[in-house]
Amino acid sequence: MGKSNPRRRNKASAKNRGKCPHDCTEVEEDVVGHVVRTPAQSPHAFTPLCVQQLRESREYAVLEDACSDIAHFALQLRHNNDFLRDAVPQRLAQLLIFTPPYELPLVAPSTSSAAATAGEEEPQPHKGILHMQIAAAEALRALLVNSEQDRVIDALTSAGVNAASGGRFAEGLACLVQAGWQRVQQARRRTAPEDWMDVYREEGGGGGGDEAAVEGETEPAAEANARQRRCHRQSGLTQNLYYILLRHLEEVLALASVCVEASEACAQAFSTTPTLLLLLDVLRVAITTTWETLLHPSANYYADEAQVPVASETVLAIRAFKRREAGLLASLAVSTADLLLLLSPENQSLAQVFTGSSGGNGAAVTASSSSSPSAAGSSAAMTAEQTAFLNTAVDAVDLRAWLAEKPAVEVQLQERFSDTSLPSFLGAQHTAVAMERERVLHDLLRATLSIQGMLLHIAPVAENLQRVLPLLDDTLHKVSLPMHVWCGVLPLLMGTCKCADDDTRAAATTLTTHRLRSTQAAVRLLHVMVNAVGEKNDTDRHEDDEAAFAANPLAKLLQSGSLFYAFGLLLKDVLWMSPNSDSSGNAATVADPTHPTATRAVMAWQTQQRALRAEASCNAAATEVQMVLLATEVNVWEVASTLLLMLPVASLGEPALTWRALTQAVLSRYQLHLDAAAVEAAEGEGRGAHANILQHSARTHQLLWMQLESLGQMLWTIQRKQSKASGGSAAVTACNHVQATSADVDLLIRVSWEASASTPLKQSCVGTVGLLCASMQDEEAVATAARFALAVVANGGPAATSCGKKLLDVYAQLSPAKPPTYPAERRVWLQQLALVDATATVRCEAANTLIDLFLDERHDAAVYWPLGVQEKLSDFKKQLAVYVKRRQELGKETKRLYHVSTETPDADQWSEVLENLCGFIDYKAQHK
Repeated sequence: MGKSNPRRRNKASAKNRGKCPHDCTEVEEDVVGHVVRTPAQSPHAFTPLCVQQLRESREYAVLEDACSDIAHFALQLRHNNDFLRDAVPQRLAQLLIFTPPYELPLVAPSTSSAAATAGEEEPQPHKGILHMQIAAAEALRALLVNSEQDRVIDALTSAGVNAASGGRFAEGLACLVQAGWQRVQQARRRTAPEDWMDVYREEGGGGGGDEAAVEGETEPAAEANARQRRCHRQSGLTQNLYYILLRHLEEVLALASVCVEASEACAQAFSTTPTLLLLLDVLRVAITTTWETLLHPSANYYADEAQVPVASETVLAIRAFKRREAGLLASLAVSTADLLLLLSPENQSLAQVFTGSSGGNGAAVTASSSSSPSAAGSSAAMTAEQTAFLNTAVDAVDLRAWLAEKPAVEVQLQERFSDTSLPSFLGAQHTAVAMERERVLHDLLRATLSIQGMLLHIAPVAENLQRVLPLLDDTLHKVSLPMHVWCGVLPLLMGTCKCADDDTRAAATTLTTHRLRSTQAAVRLLHVMVNAVGEKNDTDRHEDDEAAFAANPLAKLLQSGSLFYAFGLLLKDVLWMSPNSDSSGNAATVADPTHPTATRAVMAWQTQQRALRAEASCNAAATEVQMVLLATEVNVWEVASTLLLMLPVASLGEPALTWRALTQAVLSRYQLHLDAAAVEAAEGEGRGAHANILQHSARTHQLLWMQLESLGQMLWTIQRKQSKASGGSAAVTACNHVQATSADVDLLIRVSWEASASTPLKQSCVGTVGLLCASMQDEEAVATAARFALAVVANGGPAATSCGKKLLDVYAQLSPAKPPTYPAERRVWLQQLALVDATATVRCEAANTLIDLFLDERHDAAVYWPLGVQEKLSDFKKQLAVYVKRRQELGKETKRLYHVSTETPDADQWSEVLENLCGFIDYKAQHK
């Protein structure tokens, strides 16, 4: 989500101001000639004011407000789609990328020519334009992350921006980053002592004449001014050009991260050698300058003024200036490092720049024998200064020293929160300056973890794993437990804490958000590490993932320390389970939830969950915390799902308790979805309803279903491992060791039929229900699973295809027999073809489930023949055989005509299921 715009103005006053050239700034008339904007497809009876202002206004203040409104409304999918129809993304791109940040000087032509002849530096950027572009970048980012199926980025990178070149938006965004960094450097060189004092006054310090001005104010007016200054400090509002340019570049880089994740064209634009080296330079300058401010031996930039009095106002001004600069540079480092991390997977250009070597697939980069593989210094493109910076960042000595001062996670768990004290995770000192320093350090930690993740992507070798592990281990032991932090900050978010004024409350809430983001960055790095190790599993030599992982030499690095123990505590935390150490101390086990103490704790946590979600419906800070928590949970489930494939189920604790916790997690998230749907239905009928967190953002809805997808995969893995341990479908006795119930079956069936469920989630629900019912060895359970699987064979797949059509009918309806000639039409065709492929995959999983349920004859007479399974499977076999053949022919033709591959990894599964169906149906016919 885009950040809230701190520069909101009174729109009426902005619109009604006089048109004096000295008092009003306007957009130049011909600054958007590079862009072709598609008009709305049909006339509308009502056009939102913000869209009208975006189209027609030439005042920067009004345009900025319009962009802020769009960023807010874009969070909801229906508004997002309306903005796309009105070509709002293209207009925002015009303002951001193709609007020069300078106003034409109002000077005589002769004077202008003389200045040009004198070779002066380019004029200073106009602050009004920069603020407007910051809001435009935020609005574009909100549109992108809340869009449906990447429709916004498709519109920007195709003919929607420039009919002649689909890469114009991507190239323009990369050029904007380069120009932005140059302006930041120029502004920093121009910084003068007057700037220090201006920043000091903005933060409410000193001021001479200002003090005289407020001396005779009434108490309400003084309080209002103090509140305004506090708001300015919290929001980062400033008139300092250097700071504005830093914020501008940070927002552009944050937008670029979203774009490169969604668009190959944008990823290519940012993968050129000059751009990558520039990003590395931004990262180096931002991080090293921030550390110089933090560790300066004598300047005491973060000194407590109450304990270290300073007579000189100039010293105080310098400290204020350097603190603000450090905070902005640390945020800039985070945005830059995140962009590099997103660019790094399978990126040969980045590997070439950073290591001087590009592996066969661009991901597995190995160093030459003459250089250490962990020192990214073998590249001729990088300077010695850049190489030294990367090695220092990866070793992270200063960050580890800071983390060493913090209490271990076990100590944090013993804390009990109340309304009469601030939580200990805010630090020993609760002054605004002390918490500001902690926030900067958390930003540096996030940037460093992203750098380490990038290194593992381009060179996943043992030496790099060994260098990355210490900081990751420290972070998970000292900065994890997001739900624990949530409980601690809840009194601050809800305003019930009695020991915090407004300044302290705002600083504490901001610090908490940054701490939670540090946990998210650590889990993201752990995911990169687990994937890097898992890719070295030799599955050809071992029968399953567990055996391959056990034989993997890199796996011993992961298991050598206490990394898995720390992640186990984190997993229990997001599952709202009470952690207790077992006798060996090697894993985080779980107390029996029926125990009275554990029950009370869980009930208290659930109450706090509901309280924060209710507060998030009307509190921006609580909404941001909720979004960070949802995103962190996505990362945690992804790591847990991957690890569960390679580790025994018992490694997560007692299997039955783990199963119950996972199903409760599925139920709670599904209930959130149902609550959101009920509110939307009430709004559609004109009835009022209490807002739900899911109404605030389409992105929130996406995060929720991403969580459900990983949770479904974990449940499926548990059932597969339980089935294998009990002899598979040949088992003759009940093997429901995880103590699953019929309610679990009902829940998974309901989730699988939801329109928002992804193909992997639908597939895992089908597989889990089949194995779960088979494990019960009960005729009624088998019949339930069979009916569900038959329904999926007939109707399964994405929402657009589950309408009772046969597989070939879906194929004929959604995908023309021949690929279209034009690229834009072919892109839509490929998306439609992917829907048909997803339909085939889900229905194949259902057919495979039916085969497993009836491999022997135990339930044939009571279930198999009465339900008509044989006839329905025979019909599906014919459909699948024709589809597999046509799909192969289509792939060959598309590659021959357009050099476009339509291959899918699911094709092997289709062929395997088809072969199994032929043998199974023949066997059943012979043994009827």
